[in-house]
This record gives sequence, C-alpha cells and structure tokens, in this order.
Amino acid sequence: PPDWSTEEQKEYRTTRVLTAEPISRGFSGLRDQYGNALTALMAGVGLVLMIACANVANLLLGRAESRQRELAIRLAIGAGRGRLARQFLTESLLLAAAGALVGLLVAHWSTPAMVRLLSSDEPTSAVSLDLALNGRILGFTTLLAVVTILVFGLWPALRATRVDAQITIKAPSRVHGEGPARVPFGKALVVGQVALSLVLVVSAGLFIGTFRRLSSSPAGFEPDGILLVNVDLRRTKVASEGMLAVERGMIERVRELPGVAAASTADITPVSNSTWNDDIVMEGSIAPVGKTVAWFNEVSDDYFTTMKTRLLAGRDFNPGDRPGPARVAIVSDAWARRFVGDANPLGRQFRTKVGDTTSAPITIVGVVENSKYRSLRDDAEATVYLARSQNPEPGRSTNFVLRAVGDPATMTGVVTRALTELQPGVSLEAETFSRQLAGSLRRERMLAVLSGLFGLLALLLATLGLYGVMSYAVTRRRGELGVRIALGAGPGAVIRMVLGEVARVVTVGLVLGSAAALAVTTLVRSFLYGIEATDPTVYLAAGLVLAAVALGAGSLPAWRAARVDPLEAIREQ
Repeated sequence: PPDWSTEEQKEYRTTRVLTAEPISRGFSGLRDQYGNALTALMAGVGLVLMIACANVANLLLGRAESRQRELAIRLAIGAGRGRLARQFLTESLLLAAAGALVGLLVAHWSTPAMVRLLSSDEPTSAVSLDLALNGRILGFTTLLAVVTILVFGLWPALRATRVDAQITIKAPSRVHGEGPARVPFGKALVVGQVALSLVLVVSAGLFIGTFRRLSSSPAGFEPDGILLVNVDLRRTKVASEGMLAVERGMIERVRELPGVAAASTADITPVSNSTWNDDIVMEGSIAPVGKTVAWFNEVSDDYFTTMKTRLLAGRDFNPGDRPGPARVAIVSDAWARRFVGDANPLGRQFRTKVGDTTSAPITIVGVVENSKYRSLRDDAEATVYLARSQNPEPGRSTNFVLRAVGDPATMTGVVTRALTELQPGVSLEAETFSRQLAGSLRRERMLAVLSGLFGLLALLLATLGLYGVMSYAVTRRRGELGVRIALGAGPGAVIRMVLGEVARVVTVGLVLGSAAALAVTTLVRSFLYGIEATDPTVYLAAGLVLAAVALGAGSLPAWRAARVDPLEAIREQ
C-alpha cells in the first residue's frame, strides 16, 4: 500500500503470505466463517447418532430376548450359532439401510433450510452451495451404516446366540432364557444415553445463551427504526468538487420527508464488515505501546442523534465545519480513556500516520458513549469520528442513515423516489439496520437453532430408551412384583421402587455427562459470548430438565408395576 510508511511496506513485503486453492474450491470466506461451527455441529450429530444407536441396540436386545424360544428350537434342530448371528446381522443391515435411506431423503429436504440460516435475501449476502447427492456423500452414508451395524448390531447378535436350548424350551412360555441378564446391559446403554444427552443439552444452553446475550447486549445505539441507504454517485455526472454540496442537498431532502425523524450520513455503518483504522500520534498520550491504533468513521451532523448515541461532552458536528486545515473530531469514551485517561480530551489534538509523515492536527470537540464497531462481540472500542463536511476529497459513495417514526422498511420506496428525482442516475441499496445486525449473527443463530434441535432430539431418544428399558424390566419382574404385592407392598412402595431404579440410572448418567460436558464445552469456548463454558446455571438447568424428563418416562412403567395382579403374576410363574 503506497500510503504506508517505509518500515510498514518492508514488513508487508517480507511477511505477506500468498494462498493457493484448487479452482474447484476457490477462496471461501464462508468456509472461514462457518467451518469450525459446522465441525462442532457435526460432533453434535455424532452424539445424536450414538444415542439413537444405543436405543436401537436396546430394542434389538429386547427383540432377541423375546425370540429366545424360537432360537432355542432352531438350535435344537441343527442351526449353527454362526448362522443365527448372521441372521441377526442381516436384520440389522436392513434396519440400518432403511434408516440411511430415510436419512438421505430428510437431508435432501432439510439442507436447503440450513443454508437459509446462513444466507439472506440480499444478493450480496446470498449463499450458494452445491447440495446435490454425489459419490462421496453416498459413500460416507454407506460407511456410516456399516459401522453402525458392526458397533451396535454385533452385540445383540452375539447375545441372541447364547441360548441354552434345553433350559429355554422347558421354561414356561412367559419366562425366557437368562432372564434379567439383559436388563443391566440395557441400563448401561441408558446411562450412556443420559450422559450424551446432557452434553447436547448443555451445549444447546450455552449456544442459545450466547445468541440471546448478543441480541440484547448494549451496543451504544438504538437499531430499531433505522433505515440504511447506500448512495452511489459514481454513475452520475457530479464533479468531485461538488460532491459535498450534492450530498448535503440529498440529506436535507430526506430530512424533509414525512415519517423521517432524523437523518445523517456515515462512511461506515456499525457491524457492516467494513473497517477503517489509523495509528494515532498524540503528544502526551498515555496509550501503551502497540495500543495506538484506533477505529475511524466519517459522519455528518446529526449522526449521533439519528443513532441515539449519547453525547457525553463537547459538541456535535455542524454545517459550519468546512474543509480546511483545522479539522475536528469526536471520540468515543474508550478512546479518551486510552489516550488521555481521566484528563479532559476536549481541545486536545492528535495526528494520524500518513506514510513516513503525519497528517495535519485534528482537534477533539466532543466525546460520545462507546458503541460497537466491527462486531456485537466487541468490547468498548476506541473510535474516532471525523466530520464528513471537512473531507476535501470525499468518496463518491456513502451511507444515508435515517430514523423513521414508524416501520423503517415502509420508508424505502419514499426515500428511493425522492433521491432518484433529485439526482437521476444515482444507485441505491436500502436495508433496515436491524436486519444488518441480524445478519451479523447468522452463525450464532445457526448454532443456537441446530444445537437446540439436537438437544430436543437427544431428550426424546433418551426418554424412549429409558421408557423401553424400564418397561421391559417391569415385564420381566412381574412375578417378583406379584409376590411383593401379595405380601402387603402398597402401590406407593412399588412406584417408589421402580422410580428409585430410574433415579439411580439417571444420576449415574448425569455424573458421567457432567464430566463429559466439561471436557467438550471447553472446545467451543471461542463461540461463546457473555457466558462461561462452565456456567453452573446451565449445567443445573440441563440436569433438572433431563431428570424431569427421565422421571416422566419412568412414571408409566412404575404405574403399570403398581397395578400388577398378584394372583395372575404368580400363576404365570
């Protein structure tokens, strides 16, 4: 860059890194912005898959238990155990293939919805991705299905072949094989489901909390009611020396429109992906070495009134600020504290570096409250506002910032017509400020929405898994429950006994899940804002939600256990 100092240009030439990418991929800011977030969500997908597979493994174990009499007969008439295992693996293969097919169909339908979370209706913000199925996606899905079968289908298949044909055939029709041996393993799977579910629910709580805090954090301005209009005069015949006069006429015309409470111009609008910084040179500055760079913006009078940013000291810009050597500036409170501390900054002068020299002195005439500049995540920024009316060489495009009395979107047509009539050939693009800010939170919104969806799905799967295991356990223990009731155990005691088992399973799962969540959430710390990865409130809330859902899932089996008829149950034995 020719306006850099000799030393800066030398450093630029020696440290600049060039990046080459295959043309099929190209350079993608989208990949840089969302790559890590999508990797984190992919980990969440893996956890949901593991929970679902644990559920399926429980169902396959239960189905194998219910078929033990059939399997015993097969063994008795000569079927080998390997043949039975292959039969169960084949059934698992069909189940996994059907699930993979349904998953591909759901993915084909849902991926456009996910892309819409990253995109907007604005042509400059639209995201285009190739969502067509290809060999890599099909291969990955097939591989995942095969791994799922081997990991979660092999154990039920092996368990199904461990049948003592003689004992099973002689046993009563309602009592099968080894009895309760399957239940502890089923409970272990449920413990794993609860633990993984807690990780997902905690992650969802952190991401949702981040999005809520970013959406509601003080920004130093009031975005509601503001319409942003980019005004580009490059296609007009306006001479460079007449730019300021034309802009002044256009902004005055906008201020006269019905429904416009205030209007101004700004070279950069907050949180717009546009930035401008310069190195400050100031006599008596207390800024630490390496902390002399500040953010800049160039605005017109009434900008702070339009943005509802409070003027803390001094004055606003006014039409009397004309081009010339005596330039003025308004600084943010953070700038003042960094460069002059508790001293009064009004009347102080500073310069900016221009190549190997410095600019003309700039006098501070006002101090405003801090506001966000690059991102809603930023802390208080040291910002300098220069007067647009003093720029001797203004650019041929700027942004009009207007505050509407009502809905700013309804002012788009009125403002566009007024400016086009006043200056034919002008190019205009309008957007509400609220929408621009919402666009800056697309990644956070995506994480909040999808992690919340994963958390809900995990809760549902864990509930089904716990319900299935407890229902099976109650069925297996009908005889024992009948004896207990016959000996005087009341319905309340039976319900407490069953819910006690639920509580033990859930407690172990919550303890393991808390440890896992502490390890996992530290990896997503960079995505968080205003909330710690170890926030005890999130962990407590997630644990209470899981415990409540689990107790709800165990209530129906407990109620059924309390209604067991002791005579019928004992007769079955």
